Amino acid sequence: MVTLLGKEGKDDTSQKEYCNKEFDEAKDKNKDLKTKISEISASFKEKQASVEQVTQDIKEINEGVQSLDESVAAATENRKAESADYQELVQQDSAAVELLGMAKDRLNQFYNPQLAKVTTTEGPYAFVQVSLHEQQTEDIEGPVEVAPPPPTAGAYKKKSGASNGIISMINTMISDLEKEMAVAKVDETNSQKEYEAVVADAKEKREGDLKEAQHKAQVKADLEHDSEADEQEKATTKKEQQAATEYTEDLHKKCDWLLANFDLRAQARGAEIQNLKRAKAVLAGADYSLLQVVSARSRRLRGN
Repeated sequence: MVTLLGKEGKDDTSQKEYCNKEFDEAKDKNKDLKTKISEISASFKEKQASVEQVTQDIKEINEGVQSLDESVAAATENRKAESADYQELVQQDSAAVELLGMAKDRLNQFYNPQLAKVTTTEGPYAFVQVSLHEQQTEDIEGPVEVAPPPPTAGAYKKKSGASNGIISMINTMISDLEKEMAVAKVDETNSQKEYEAVVADAKEKREGDLKEAQHKAQVKADLEHDSEADEQEKATTKKEQQAATEYTEDLHKKCDWLLANFDLRAQARGAEIQNLKRAKAVLAGADYSLLQVVSARSRRLRGN
């Protein structure tokens, strides 16, 4: 009997150590799982905020590309209008220069024959001149008689000074028109270069922006994938936490009574062992009645 009580004491001690060890491990595990769930939740929240930010960035990039395309389209329309104005100016000024050249040549034919140009090409105003000449010829019927000059009139003299002034004025007008066309040509060339530079810069920026948008779209996809992984990991961790909680509850069922009565049971076993020893002494001639009283009390303390 003493041997059985000793074994019972060892079993209680072993069970107590086991319970305390399991309670400590369960407590640490629950704490770790709680921390892990908190970290996963924070990570998920951070990823969701990043997804929203990247989504906004992609939207702004696409809006910027659209605005860039609109500005290039507007620049193209403006360039077409400027080019059309330039072509019209060149056409008008060229026609004016040619007309003034013809007028100058007619004056030279009369006042300075040696400076007159002999041309065989018909200009754009040749038809007007021919028509006017034919009309004047048709208006004259029959032979034309030239009246003799009045008696007081002297011989006709060409006024070269006046003609030179007119020709000089025509030369100035032609020079001004040619300068205007030259300046317009330089402006047209510069405007075209500026337009081409704007288009080239816009193209480069557009390609860079679209590349950045594609990169951000991939970042967004990765963040969404990681967010789903966080949700799955959080769900798994919560299941582990639930299992750990249930295990702790089972430990309480198994261990709470033993831990609460461990010292009392040890005292009861000690007392019973002493009683057994006294019983042996009784068998050897000691007071048996006293042994019965003590033994009964010991069994009550042990719960038997």
